[in-house]
Amino acid sequence: MKLITTIGTGNYSEALYRLNPSSFDIRTAYFPVAVAQWFKPQSVYVLLTSTAQNHANWQNCKQELLKHLPADHIHEVSIPDGKNEAELWQIFEAITSVVNEGDELIIDITHGFRSLPMLALLAIAYLRQVKGVKLQAILYGAYEARDQDAIVPVFDLTPFVSLLDWLAAAKIFMATGNGSELADLMCRAQDEACNTNQPQLPEQLEGLSKAVKAVSENLLTNRVPEIPPAVRKLVEVLDDAQTQQEIRQWLPPLVPLLDQVKASYAPFAEDTLEAQAKLIEWYAHHGHAVHAITLAREWLVSYELEQSGGDKMDVNQREQVRAALNKRASTNDESLVVQVWIELSNHRNDIAHCGFRKNRVEAGILQDEAKKAYEKICDILKATSGSSGEAVQEME
Repeated sequence: MKLITTIGTGNYSEALYRLNPSSFDIRTAYFPVAVAQWFKPQSVYVLLTSTAQNHANWQNCKQELLKHLPADHIHEVSIPDGKNEAELWQIFEAITSVVNEGDELIIDITHGFRSLPMLALLAIAYLRQVKGVKLQAILYGAYEARDQDAIVPVFDLTPFVSLLDWLAAAKIFMATGNGSELADLMCRAQDEACNTNQPQLPEQLEGLSKAVKAVSENLLTNRVPEIPPAVRKLVEVLDDAQTQQEIRQWLPPLVPLLDQVKASYAPFAEDTLEAQAKLIEWYAHHGHAVHAITLAREWLVSYELEQSGGDKMDVNQREQVRAALNKRASTNDESLVVQVWIELSNHRNDIAHCGFRKNRVEAGILQDEAKKAYEKICDILKATSGSSGEAVQEME
């Protein structure tokens, strides 16, 4: 375990620090000394400007640390003052340079000056992704919050780092449809809650996790008939009063993101041609050109079956419609449905063969064609008399 901390040139007063009610209190003027006694790190890295390195604060703090750690376990890390962007990057690099793959870290920001605490937080968020470090705690000895007995509370800010995890996972889910990270965070929160001694443990978080995963898996595998019920289930779980209460209690970072998650997928809750058209648009604008084009071609089959009163889930009827569209395409049929069918069939064949053809379409063009597919399907719906055309006008 490594402790990354800092000492400045301020006027530090002796105080009695309390980590939590079950820990022993420590009286010192230098908070890193208390952290070293509570957590017993194998090594301590102290971020020091040139001025701080020669200041009495560090000299005194070092002497106290030597009472609890061998000298070769205490490391001075030189950093600039952070007066400009270049120096801020140097501080960032100084922090990341002392961390190895898989390290377990404790970060103390109590005596950090200027932007140093923020840089430390960002560095840890970065290192968790790049080097897989395990964050034991981010500590702040809140001297200004001492009580009437002059006991200084210690705040563990680690949950606020997890806020970045929730934000990133929710963004990935809304931007790509991949909800695996968000679902995993929910499951982890449920497991951690069950390890507490609180009387009311969460019961709905696992169901919420499963609902997110179901939407994600069906979106990413183009299981179009399964998407509406999966979305409806997700909305139902999110709207449940008990679920909302548990989210506020156990997953507070998720609260402001709930409406965004619902808004992202609510348009796909109905099993209609209009909803599937919106799904094509979503695929096309979220980097899933393969899904968009594949679904757009199948959408034309569903459209023809709906126009004729057929069963869109009947495999034989769908194959008959494909054969009929191919036959019409060979007879120079200039109808909009047939022309779109021809274009999409060419792109679909290109996709199915993974580009192994001499006249393959470039990836960027394929992305553009996916967006055009949605526009052409909207044109088909608009040209259809009745409620379908009206529904598309409302969508736009």
